[in-house]
Amino acid sequence: MQPENRATAPPTSARAAALVAALAAGFASFAVYARTLAPTVDSGDGPELAAAALTLGVPHPTGYPLYSLLGHLWTRAIPLGDPAWRLNLLSAVCAALAVALLAASAARLARSVTAGWLAGGLLAFSPLLWSQATVVEVYALHLLLVVGALGAWLRFDADGDRRWLRLAALLGGLGMAHHLTTALLAPALVLGVFARHPRPDAREVARLVGLATAPLLLYAYLPLASARDPAVDWGNPETWHAFWYHVSGAQYRAFLGASDWLTSARQQLRELGAPLALFAPLALVGAHRLWVERPRALAVTALAAAAFEIHALSYGVVDAGAYALPAAAILALWTALGVQPIVDRVGRPATLWRFGAAAHPALVALLVAAPALPLVVHFTAQDRSRDFRARDASLGALGAAPAGGVLLTQGRTGYGVFYASLIEAVRPDVEVVDMFLRIRPRYRAPFELLRQRPPRDGVPRDLAVAAAAVADGRPVVLWPDVPDLDWASAGLYRVRGGVLDRLLPSPPDLRRGADGVWPSYVPLGDALAFGGARVRSAATPGSTVEVEYHWELRGAAPPDAQVVGLLARADGTLLPDANGRAVLRDAHPLGLGVPLDGYAPGERFRETVELLLSRDAPPGSWLLWVGVHQRERWLPAPGDRAFIPAAAIVVEEHAANGG
Repeated sequence: MQPENRATAPPTSARAAALVAALAAGFASFAVYARTLAPTVDSGDGPELAAAALTLGVPHPTGYPLYSLLGHLWTRAIPLGDPAWRLNLLSAVCAALAVALLAASAARLARSVTAGWLAGGLLAFSPLLWSQATVVEVYALHLLLVVGALGAWLRFDADGDRRWLRLAALLGGLGMAHHLTTALLAPALVLGVFARHPRPDAREVARLVGLATAPLLLYAYLPLASARDPAVDWGNPETWHAFWYHVSGAQYRAFLGASDWLTSARQQLRELGAPLALFAPLALVGAHRLWVERPRALAVTALAAAAFEIHALSYGVVDAGAYALPAAAILALWTALGVQPIVDRVGRPATLWRFGAAAHPALVALLVAAPALPLVVHFTAQDRSRDFRARDASLGALGAAPAGGVLLTQGRTGYGVFYASLIEAVRPDVEVVDMFLRIRPRYRAPFELLRQRPPRDGVPRDLAVAAAAVADGRPVVLWPDVPDLDWASAGLYRVRGGVLDRLLPSPPDLRRGADGVWPSYVPLGDALAFGGARVRSAATPGSTVEVEYHWELRGAAPPDAQVVGLLARADGTLLPDANGRAVLRDAHPLGLGVPLDGYAPGERFRETVELLLSRDAPPGSWLLWVGVHQRERWLPAPGDRAFIPAAAIVVEEHAANGG
């Protein structure tokens, strides 16, 4: 490499523009993120990541050692609010810093505060980033490290100061110690280095390699943490084989190439948000400007954007859009660079003479206000400040679990239950166990003995555990979405009941009992009639209410029928929560999953379900409306209605479970 050169450092005006843009975009985005921050755990991977960070455990592949360690220190350093809220705040800080660094890079390249503000604002308030900035997730920190590494390389490319290149190498290494897809940035940065210095100094190369690889030592955290037998120990990576399988994300390789690119691209466009998508054509102008002024910068950013975008389009997982965040940041950077020539042209004397002196400040004001458009458009959808749905659902599941029971769950929908049990100590009498033991809580000694019993021939180990628990008198309940395995092979029956499903050693008798007179029946389609409902427990906001439905078969039971309950006013108007959603929409398969094909026409049965009420359910007397959905249609009731008023539910004025 050539000797360090600081003589070509950007002028003070460029540095001042970068600083002003970074501060403005960073503080504005953080203020919005803090205002819309989720108050507690979210659905998805967040509760599992939070539990791993708080207990210094091992989260799902690829392990995220930097996030686990940083998250643990962060929650210790900020003793405010509940632990999940603190980790949500960490996401907001990382996202805001990423926005600030992007704004600084754009302002420095364009030599304009307006361009920097526009780049940061368009990205900050797009749903793609905003959705990750208010919950526990790994993508905000990932974006921060990628944008930081790119920004440091751009500084090095501009003035030749090797300290910026070393910083880029270090940030890239930290990124790989957090999220392995940061490696997609490496080819672009290596290309940029060799394009500027075709014959680099060997000692400098060794220094850069050392800075980039040293942070990978953080992966030693995983086997060390696993050896402690923590409550969260995904993959138990204590052997070399288990460690590499976990760190390499081998179990997720099947998702690579498993997505439809066109569908993924459409989803990404929706997540980018209309304002950034509308400005995006100007990115071509910005790319051309880089081609003229900074061709190496164009090559590096284009290669990086292509690598991240291709991976995001190819990866068939539910949160694949978040993998495109670095590409979206580069798109915002190019867009801001494309806008600046227009601003400069309008500011020329000839243009001002034609359109008036106010043309230039008016355009600048318009561009400064442009990020307000996505802020307004997406605010309601991205405001998580009163979103307790995942936590209330978890509290409802634990509240409905029988005393001393075993609650089997699996994956993303079950992490909230596990978090509430482990971190908040809700219902300590209930064992929460992941179905495939991806999360391994500290089982009490009796259940550990059950777990070690050898399975019967041909019976999966999970079924044997459940069967042993039932045989020992411990009730077993399931939290959706536990798969519908072959429970019958273990002598068990899955009984579906709304909030929780149950495993029983024998099928329940759903036919008419001897405890009262059945009400009149209203036909729903040709084969089913609804006889009303009885509310069997008190209803308070954020809790479950036990409801008994009465049914009569008048023909063959309709297949794939789902019973849907809605809480509404007497005229059928849905009750909205603070975010405009229905306060209750609970669905379950007709008949609680027990086959009804053996029932003769005219036979009646009943089912008892637990319905979860939102903490926003208004106190007072409301009606429960019931309908049956089957294969994209509603079974018709008299009068061409889909829903029938079933019972009055009196919602008492009481704080939600767990506060």
